[in-house]
Amino acid sequence: MSIKKQKIISFIPIINFSIFFFWIYSYIKNNIKRMRFLKYLLYMFVVIILSSIPRIIVSYALNNETINNILFGLQMYFIPLLISFIAIKDQENRI
Repeated sequence: MSIKKQKIISFIPIINFSIFFFWIYSYIKNNIKRMRFLKYLLYMFVVIILSSIPRIIVSYALNNETINNILFGLQMYFIPLLISFIAIKDQENRI
């Protein structure tokens, strides 16, 4: 799949997580070093953890279930979006 199509898909909820698998497939197809793959995979995990910290802090500070549910929903949209941005940026850097 082209990078242009992946950029469009990255904004569609639920489907945007498929970019992660396209990213893995591009590494397998192009036979790129594993250390680069692990570096970007670790970077994705760090972004996930850092984006989860504010929601955790707010959930303990406010104890409001409605706000927690809203923040959880936003987080479930933004985490795959961030993962797709990182994957697309990595693919752009390799071309």
